[in-house]
Amino acid sequence: MEPWQEEQLYQMALEIRRQRRPRCVCCDEPVSTQSYLDLTAFGLQAVACEDCIDHNLRISDGRFYAMENMTSDHFPVLSTRQKRGLYKTVAQPRTMLDKQGLCYIDGPNLYVADRSVPLTLSDGCDVCQNPCHRFAPGKMGCEKQMVNMGAYLLIFPDKVWVRTGEEIQFGSMENIWKNEGKEVRVSLCKADGTGYGTIPTTPPENPVEGQVYQEGTVLKQWVSGAWVAMESTYVRIYCQGIDQGFSQYDGITIQGLPEISGSAVVWKTAENTLIIAGSVSQPLYVKEPVTVSRLVPDMDYVLSCGNRLWGCRYGQSRTGDFVNEIYCSKLGDFKNFSCFMGISTDSGVLQLGSDGPFTGAIAHLDHPVFFKENMLHKVYISDRGAHSVSDTACRGVRSGCHKSLCVVNEVLYYKSQNGVCAYDGSLPVQISRDLGTEDYENAVAGAIGNKYYISMEQGKARHLFVYDTAKKLWHREDDLYITDFCASGKELYAMDRGHIWAMLGSVGAPEESLPWSVQTGTIGLNTPDSKYLSKLTVRLLPEEGTQIHFYVRYNFDPRWEKLCTVTGSGLRSVAVPILPKRCDTMALRIQGTGPCKIFSFTKTLEKGSDTP
Repeated sequence: MEPWQEEQLYQMALEIRRQRRPRCVCCDEPVSTQSYLDLTAFGLQAVACEDCIDHNLRISDGRFYAMENMTSDHFPVLSTRQKRGLYKTVAQPRTMLDKQGLCYIDGPNLYVADRSVPLTLSDGCDVCQNPCHRFAPGKMGCEKQMVNMGAYLLIFPDKVWVRTGEEIQFGSMENIWKNEGKEVRVSLCKADGTGYGTIPTTPPENPVEGQVYQEGTVLKQWVSGAWVAMESTYVRIYCQGIDQGFSQYDGITIQGLPEISGSAVVWKTAENTLIIAGSVSQPLYVKEPVTVSRLVPDMDYVLSCGNRLWGCRYGQSRTGDFVNEIYCSKLGDFKNFSCFMGISTDSGVLQLGSDGPFTGAIAHLDHPVFFKENMLHKVYISDRGAHSVSDTACRGVRSGCHKSLCVVNEVLYYKSQNGVCAYDGSLPVQISRDLGTEDYENAVAGAIGNKYYISMEQGKARHLFVYDTAKKLWHREDDLYITDFCASGKELYAMDRGHIWAMLGSVGAPEESLPWSVQTGTIGLNTPDSKYLSKLTVRLLPEEGTQIHFYVRYNFDPRWEKLCTVTGSGLRSVAVPILPKRCDTMALRIQGTGPCKIFSFTKTLEKGSDTP
């Protein structure tokens, strides 16, 4: 037998073995004999994956219609989550970021690794000069964005940088200088800033090598026996203090100086002097208002990728124009968005053809990705500066859910218009079928390890769900109203309206109590016969002092009938006492207070006649 034939037979044997394994009635996947619920007690020759939430109208046994404070940590054992830790109490929570420790904004105050930074941030939305379209219901003040870029922490819309380390430094990303009545002198100069002296306006009769004369705004030089127009000319702008806050190769905007007003690049700085590329027809002496500025565009969402700062804007720019653009800073310089020298390190502007406001942005697999509700824009960064953007019409980020963007194990997760999606770089795929058809909005997400935490609103209610990306399981924790997440070290921090919680409980004061519950789906939808629950046996491991209550509901009755209460600790089996009652459908609920693990529970239904 040839080696390829042996391999083919081996693969066929594996497939036969796989097909003989029990398959889940929910997802039709083979399941291990050690991780399933046996449904034969219900007259079904099938098994189901254990420990899943499924909020659809009709669900399989072995899944739960509703749950609170459960986790997949001990799958296939159904267990309660870890107790959280109360890390901080905050007055006006804004946002968080990991930067050598947890950084967070409380009102106008910034804290870096528990150190207060003597920096006052804006507390309202007036800094944006436009209504904040990212306002979420119930939030107060201006929504902040913090971005990591190298050794710097950048804060928007304040456009402030903070350099962390032993000595914290901070400043503005922008710089605006005004002459305030002082005289501004403008003249032609050489590249090193030295002047030409008096420049004649007509050609000298006996020119010498290197001599120049000016013809309008064109500077000509005598080179090898001929007058040659100089391709690069430079202008020196002199005024007291004009060099403060500017650096070489800054992209600036000049207003109030004839002939050189507009965009320019600082070629060199000296005391009270800026040298730019350009030309003037004659020396200027100006006392009228003059402004020299280095500005950062107003941006809806900001991210760092490829040693550049990226942002997007749909709407009115600070110059009053309507824009639909993506911006990138100069390479390695987050302060410069207007440096255009024709080289690979230049700033960039990408204009888009898709309509509608941006709804989120994130860096994914070394690409800046910008979302609209029905569009995905991926930027391909070029080493030569010729960046390009691709447009993909697909399920984008829902408006108000920009904080749901989160990367878990190289896969991007986010809340779209009709569900939670996973995006691996090709096309998004919905993963939230188990959450039902409810309409969730204002999603906020975070990630730690293999888990994706997402807090969403449904009407006036708030739900915190956890998706285990490795086990493909959804769990609901509780109704904590989370406004931001941040993973720092081995802990995931969550900010609500007045606290910062350590979700894994590694720091902070632990919770006093841990209420939990699980509720089955409606039992009996598959069989029309009248039936009754004759036996319920639960194998569980509660901790000391944990109380567990068992309830049953018949025929969609809104009232739950209490069956019994169990108190104790240690591994045990509980036979729940049941008074038989004929019904068409039923549901079971188990709830308790305190840590507990449930290894199995068996329900036995006895069939009745067709007549209720």
